[in-house]
Amino acid sequence: MMIRRLVPIIAAVSLGFAVAVTWLLTPSSGVTAPPNQPARSTLKEGRIAGLGIVEPRGECVAVGSAVPGIVDMVLVKPGDTVKEGQPLFKLEQAERQAEVEARMAALQLEESKLARLEAQPRPEDVSPLEARVRAAEVEAKRAEGTFERVKTARDAGAASVEDLEQRRFAMLMAQAMVDQMKAELTRLKNGAWKPDLEVARREVASAKAALEKARVDLERLTVKSPTNGSVLKVDVRAGEFATAGRLDSAMVTVGDEGPLHVRVQVDEDDAARVKPGSPAEAFTRGRDPAHLTLRFVRIDPRVEPKTSLRGIVTERVDTRVLVVVYEVVKTEGSVYVGQQVDVFIDGDAGAPAAPTKP
Repeated sequence: MMIRRLVPIIAAVSLGFAVAVTWLLTPSSGVTAPPNQPARSTLKEGRIAGLGIVEPRGECVAVGSAVPGIVDMVLVKPGDTVKEGQPLFKLEQAERQAEVEARMAALQLEESKLARLEAQPRPEDVSPLEARVRAAEVEAKRAEGTFERVKTARDAGAASVEDLEQRRFAMLMAQAMVDQMKAELTRLKNGAWKPDLEVARREVASAKAALEKARVDLERLTVKSPTNGSVLKVDVRAGEFATAGRLDSAMVTVGDEGPLHVRVQVDEDDAARVKPGSPAEAFTRGRDPAHLTLRFVRIDPRVEPKTSLRGIVTERVDTRVLVVVYEVVKTEGSVYVGQQVDVFIDGDAGAPAAPTKP
């Protein structure tokens, strides 16, 4: 009898406990304010929304090395202002410097050879040869006199035919020696042979070209800024190995000087509504969004795959986008390169485009 009375009581208590727990653990429903208020456009209905990226006027320049090597020193840091041609970082140069010095020595040697040929004849070489010519002429006159005396003796029968022929040959030999000495003197006074000079000049030119190439190779070890602007990122340190060619991450990123640009991605479904000169405005993301006043610059003529995502559930990732570039005319707050902004474009109006800046 007691059990029959306890069972309903236990069941009622359990039911009450279950109801109480369910009521306490059920989350209360209500509207929760977002942590950051969404951007509110001032444009009229029919506007086009797009995601924009803030970038320098000339886009971000990813600077790399033309040749591989060990980084010797980094000369800039993020935020530095650089001029076109200013060194950013250097690779080790000892080997190339030695090559330049070797080429310079080779050039000096070839120039010395050419100068020696161009300086001919030397006065100290001409005087001895002229003296030898005079000595040969004296010897020729002596041999001629001896021949005449023997000839006279032969006519008188006092000399043999053999003596006469011997003296005649001696006279001819002496005259030939005179001719040889004169020819050598003339060749010496005429200076170096023109083909020899031409070969020497070409060797000098070849040595100069080799030296210039070595200097260019040495110069390429110093990576310089391609434009005037600011250093946005430095991802290289002394002692690291710099690989030549295009890299996934730039060693140094430089941004062009001038007003910032916003590169807007407009979904291809709305591409036909974008007109050249369409007014637009942008808002940065975050707790205190900054308002950006924009001016139309250009529309890129090529539709490309979508690369930037906004992170919303209904966003399509298999679509293509039209890229529209605007210039930031005025900002109300801080704006940084690489920052994402929400852009609104008037889809029903157009205005004259901003003049293209060099």
